[in-house]
Amino acid sequence: MNPTDLHYPCSAESADETSLNESSLCDFDSTEYSAAYAAQYAKEFGTKFSPELSPELSPEVGAEVSAQENPTSLQSEPKQVDQGPPDTSKPMDGSGISASEMDGLRIELTKANLTKANLEGAQLAGTDLRRANLSRANLRHAILTEADLNGAFLNGADLTHAEITRAKINEANLTGAFLSQAQATHTEFNRSCLVAVNGNQAELSYTSFIEADLSFATLTNANLTGANFTGATLSGAFLVEANLQGALLNGIKAAGALFVRCDLHGAALREAYFARADLSGANLTGADLYGVDFSEAILHQANLNAVDLVNANLSRCNLSRGNLGWANLQQTNLHQANLIGADLSWSNLNEVNLNEADLSWTNLTGAFLTNAQLSYAM
Repeated sequence: MNPTDLHYPCSAESADETSLNESSLCDFDSTEYSAAYAAQYAKEFGTKFSPELSPELSPEVGAEVSAQENPTSLQSEPKQVDQGPPDTSKPMDGSGISASEMDGLRIELTKANLTKANLEGAQLAGTDLRRANLSRANLRHAILTEADLNGAFLNGADLTHAEITRAKINEANLTGAFLSQAQATHTEFNRSCLVAVNGNQAELSYTSFIEADLSFATLTNANLTGANFTGATLSGAFLVEANLQGALLNGIKAAGALFVRCDLHGAALREAYFARADLSGANLTGADLYGVDFSEAILHQANLNAVDLVNANLSRCNLSRGNLGWANLQQTNLHQANLIGADLSWSNLNEVNLNEADLSWTNLTGAFLTNAQLSYAM
């Protein structure tokens, strides 16, 4: 039997606090995994399993299992199961594992328990870490290029300055993880939990966050050029001065999020939900905003020149001193909107709802207002 044929149940150590889906992401028993793996490894290869990779393993357990499966093995080849005294120098949670023990490993570490492991600077490019438990692990400056971390537990892990380009981290738990200044271009975080993740100044261009949960994430000054956030949740997220040029944000939920001075030039935000979000000073030129919900949002001094806002909801939105020249606002809801000092020159306001809107000092030069509703507008 090949050791990789074993079925490894996943670490239960932080099941309640780390799993995104209890039935699919957290059913791990590290002792069962380590003992079974050691027994099969000893039986197949005639050598003991490395305690460094499984510090919780008691060699007697592995020997007992091996003896039960092959009663003659202890008599015919006693040296193969004589593993000496148990290694108790390292805790069961993996905190005693260091980068030197992992460097350059190109082995399968699926469902391995590496909780609190010190893997700073470890060379783990291409390593199979599917559903591994790396909760609170130190992965600063680690090389995880093209690594497979699908379903992994990385909650509280420190990936500051880590290299994770083209890695697969789908359906993983990264709650509270640190990704500051990490290099993660073309990486996949689809359907992953990134709640409260810290990714300040991270390089995340062309990275995929499809249907991921980034609620309360901090991505200040992050480079998210061309990133795909389709269907993602960014409620309460902090993306001040982030670069989102050409990003796909269709259908995102970003209520109360901060996109202050963000560059969203050419971004796609069709039917996105930005209720009560702050986009003050944001650049939205050339963006597709069809059907977007900006109700009660702040777009003070935002640049919306020539944008498509057809069927958008901007009720009670603060657009003061905003630039909406040449914008297409047909059938848009601007009920009670604050348009003080805004530039709406040559914009299409046909069939728009401007009831009770504040148009003080608004520039409407050349604007089209066919069938526009202006009841009680100021």
